[in-house]
Amino acid sequence: MRKQIADAVAGRVQPLLEHEFRGLTENGREAVLAAVRRRARSCPWRM
Repeated sequence: MRKQIADAVAGRVQPLLEHEFRGLTENGREAVLAAVRRRARSCPWRM
């Protein structure tokens, strides 16, 4: 179930990231994704 949710979220977020962060370097995009991962892990609603 978690994998399905993660895949669904990734599918919806990826086009947004590609558009909004198109000017970032690969390292910059990785930094943004790392920050999002850290934030998601700290959310109380996390499964």
